[in-house]
Amino acid sequence: MLGRSRLPRRRRTRRRGPRTTFAAASLTLFVGALTWSWSLCLRATQISEFASRTLPGWPFAAYVLLTIGGLALLSTGLLMGSFSVWLAWLALGADVLFLALYLRFKDIPPFVFYMLFTVVGAMLMISSEEPHLMVERRSC
Repeated sequence: MLGRSRLPRRRRTRRRGPRTTFAAASLTLFVGALTWSWSLCLRATQISEFASRTLPGWPFAAYVLLTIGGLALLSTGLLMGSFSVWLAWLALGADVLFLALYLRFKDIPPFVFYMLFTVVGAMLMISSEEPHLMVERRSC
């Protein structure tokens, strides 16, 4: 038996961690952004139908639900990774609140998503400062 080792082979298991979850969140949010773009295109090109509320509602509903799903995946990825736990729970709590408000009122202004993404992104940028990139402060 040439080329065979008598040592037991270790199975290579692919660990699915926050990277896979972040990729799924990105894809979900991207598709949601496409449906939002389609909704805006319909609103801009068919103004009288938009004013009389006869445009199809599925693009906006898909946008909201895909964005809420993407936020849930983003929050899960933050919990799985080595990120601030409070930030992940804040995003997940806001996501549940957005879903409840959307189900109750059948509408939600998109700026609430933008505000949450801004807070999460800013906190991730602040917390991602690597120690080797930080300038060492010396006292006189």
